[in-house]
Amino acid sequence: MNTPSRRLIPANTLFPRLARYLIVVAATLALPVMSAFPIRAAAQERHHYKLIDTGTFGGPMSFLNLSANGVPALNIQGTTVGDSNTATLQTSISDGFVCAGTFSGVPYVFHAFALRNGVVSDLGALPPTDENCSNAGSVNANGEISGTSEVDEIDPVLGTKKFRAVLWKEGEIVNLGTFGGAYSVGGVVAGAINNHSQVVGAALNAIPDPFSLLYQLAGSPNGTQTRAFLWQNGHMLDLQTLGGPDAWAYFVNERGQIAGSLTRTRHRTQLLAFQTWIPSFGSTAPCSISAHSAGLLVNPWVSTIAAKSSAIRAWLQIQGHV
Repeated sequence: MNTPSRRLIPANTLFPRLARYLIVVAATLALPVMSAFPIRAAAQERHHYKLIDTGTFGGPMSFLNLSANGVPALNIQGTTVGDSNTATLQTSISDGFVCAGTFSGVPYVFHAFALRNGVVSDLGALPPTDENCSNAGSVNANGEISGTSEVDEIDPVLGTKKFRAVLWKEGEIVNLGTFGGAYSVGGVVAGAINNHSQVVGAALNAIPDPFSLLYQLAGSPNGTQTRAFLWQNGHMLDLQTLGGPDAWAYFVNERGQIAGSLTRTRHRTQLLAFQTWIPSFGSTAPCSISAHSAGLLVNPWVSTIAAKSSAIRAWLQIQGHV
């Protein structure tokens, strides 16, 4: 059998051809790579971060609230809100709930701040501004800010200043009021604002309650009922409960759905979500409430409580889905 003859290509001819082929292929492949390199380099350049020191208002400390204490503390325009020391010392009647120095060991008055376009602004407090502490917890896309401020009144039960939920809007601070009790909260331990200027939080009424959610934080059984509220267009609405005495609203979305917690009885607390509804001020049934138990912890503040009490159950329900 005759074996087909093979044509042998001399090495000195093969390698130059192969080399030329590889050079052409390499050059072809390199074209998109090399052309893409400046784009990637430019993209990396655009994503460099700049660290900004927000400073203080004369004291030693400033901070942002934890996500559990107000949502969100940063909006889409880059405005950031938080709390910053002034050079004024707190007094014996300053409230540690708003004046964070009681917990941090920094004994100076704190004021809410906003960082916009690299400039930090003192948002002030309810009068007397220099003496009262304030705290900003949440900012919406319009630059409106919800939080809490001390007022010039003393709570005879605790012996410290009372405080109110507030709204900073168009350069003014608005006192959102209460349901007749000593306190309201709009963003220090939970509370929020959405892009429709709806503010949620907790406010006290005048009905005695030894298990008041807010007074329990101070360790006192001599409080009044804590009620979840929705504030809108100058009105504060009690969001009601499922029969228990206390509730607290933590979050509100753009559809007006509100999440928070309530007490089913005086010894049992569950997280809840107020279902979608259209506010109807003056109505005896302004919204529907639904509660289910589940194993989902929706924020660190509730997680901390849950670790201390088996009576706490966390859950979140939106449009019937747990």
